[in-house]
Amino acid sequence: MNQPRIAVVIVTYNSADVIGGALRSLVPSEGVEISAVVVVDNNSRDDSVALTKATADVLPVQSVQTGRNAGYAAAINAGLVALREVPYDALWVMNPDVRMRPDTLAVLYKELQAPGRGMTVPKMLNPDGSLQPSLRRMPTVGRAIAEAVIGGRRAGRIGSLGELITDPADYERAGEWAWATGAALLIAADVVRALGDWDESFVLYSEETEYILRARDHGWRLWYTPDAVVEHIGGESGFNPTLAALVTLNKVKLFRRRRGAVAGAAYYSAVLLGESVRAVGGQADREGVGGGAHAPVEAAAAGRLMEAVPFDRLGPEHLDAWHALRNANPLLDSPYFHPEFAAAVHTSGRAVQVYCERSATGAIASLFPVVREGSLLRPVGWPGADFQGPILAPGAAYPVTKLLTGGATALEFDHLLPLAGEFEEWTATTRESPFVDTTGGMDGYLARASKSGRDNMGQARRRTAKAEREIGPVKFEADVVDEAALAEVIRLKRAQYAATGARDYFAEPDRERLLRALLHTRGTDFAGILSTVYAGDRLLAAHFGIRSGSVLHWWFPVYDPAHSALAPGWILLRELVMAAPQLGFTRIDLGRGDDEYKRRAKTGETFVGQGLVTRSNTRLAVRRAREQLVAAAKASPLGPHLRKVVRRLRSR
Repeated sequence: MNQPRIAVVIVTYNSADVIGGALRSLVPSEGVEISAVVVVDNNSRDDSVALTKATADVLPVQSVQTGRNAGYAAAINAGLVALREVPYDALWVMNPDVRMRPDTLAVLYKELQAPGRGMTVPKMLNPDGSLQPSLRRMPTVGRAIAEAVIGGRRAGRIGSLGELITDPADYERAGEWAWATGAALLIAADVVRALGDWDESFVLYSEETEYILRARDHGWRLWYTPDAVVEHIGGESGFNPTLAALVTLNKVKLFRRRRGAVAGAAYYSAVLLGESVRAVGGQADREGVGGGAHAPVEAAAAGRLMEAVPFDRLGPEHLDAWHALRNANPLLDSPYFHPEFAAAVHTSGRAVQVYCERSATGAIASLFPVVREGSLLRPVGWPGADFQGPILAPGAAYPVTKLLTGGATALEFDHLLPLAGEFEEWTATTRESPFVDTTGGMDGYLARASKSGRDNMGQARRRTAKAEREIGPVKFEADVVDEAALAEVIRLKRAQYAATGARDYFAEPDRERLLRALLHTRGTDFAGILSTVYAGDRLLAAHFGIRSGSVLHWWFPVYDPAHSALAPGWILLRELVMAAPQLGFTRIDLGRGDDEYKRRAKTGETFVGQGLVTRSNTRLAVRRAREQLVAAAKASPLGPHLRKVVRRLRSR
């Protein structure tokens, strides 16, 4: 009898310390045939790829490199693409810090054969042999409230009160559960084919929850068996506030998507209650935050020195450290974190200071470019910088309150990336910042986009043809240095601000100077990018953005309102996506916002925070009360009327 064929997908990111052990644990698998092992690497800076390739003599291993930190779901999808021509009966998705026993896959596959089962999961143990809770019940508002009030571990031991299963007795018997930690998951091939891609809109966490619950919606159940055992090293990881914030956001996002806005609001309130209780209680009872595929490592910042250096006094040591730290941290690939962006802000008339942190040995540990107005610090480029944060190594701690020296009393931010957990307690709200993955040009985009995104790209193609017929030949230029065209972009943008009542970004003249400076910045690793679409001699749409490496930031898009029926913005975006392979970029960051076209066009999103760092409790309380008041006003029945009033006042 032929043995069942198992294909394996493993996602790595700087996993050199663990990937070798994971692959070696696959070699002695009994009772199954390992038909393929695809290790998808998210732009590791260590030897993960080399160590993967070194096992080719004992495993049918293939290394796939995404070229960026694409996220867990996107990496699994890349692995599925690599397996398209490989026959297999089941797919084994495992973390690089998982260690298997020889019979693990055979036991899981046998349990998978029962009718209605689509996935099987093993018992997870910590390296010391203790149980690692990995099973979950369905998320509900009631369970969220229970976990908020008495804690997840206690709730999990009281009947079916909690979502997390914590009673050891439950792990001694086989059974069906709603979902489980995705660090070790066997999926039937029929399920893989039917469900398609993993949802890339969930970054770092909740990807497996969404996938397992989607399978459940289709009638496939998840089965747990204690007879299959794995060791999960990462399950011992400690609490990390930044990743905890991502867990919370994605939990709420998934619940709202599945249960609707009303239930989602109640669930959010329950989760928020739990976060408040944990904040008061010292962050205890954080089950599952560090137990997934991305184990955090934090470094102490005590004893480090901080100094503020004017940008024009930075020397080679500072700039070399800036480039080295940025290149080592995939979260910093946005052009906003390139020193040339700070240089352009400085030369345009906004004095930039760089807070330079040195370790006890004198080495530069981080840099944070800011502008200062009186005693208030803001990230460089404010209020137009769509990504903000310090330049630092991955997982490093950041002494945020050390910025408040030399008369500076507060740091305000509104697009802060989750680069360091120390910012979490100062973050009042977090919002999505969507992006478009342009890997593979238009074909690649259409394979990843939502139905709405695909439909709009098809409409853009037809409207391009219509513009050709009715106005004149359509001409797209991806990157032009044209002062007159830039002036038209600014004119159209200011007209848009006036029409909508939005604040006029260009009301202060240094911001026009900034765009002109960026237009003439033509470095190989950083540049301003002006793109235009004409029909005949008429400008349909244009965009000015900035680019670094393989990332383009969508910054100031405009179109001629006279041609709004053609949706010229979509025509321009379509041209940029098609040109992406030739231009050398694989992602377009759209920036924070809930604009309809961003929701339709995106293939994923990251998260940015808004908040205030201050030693003044009164100032912080006043700010948060104001934010809550504004949020309540927007959500009230008077919200639309109030927005109209504000727009009228701003337009005067």
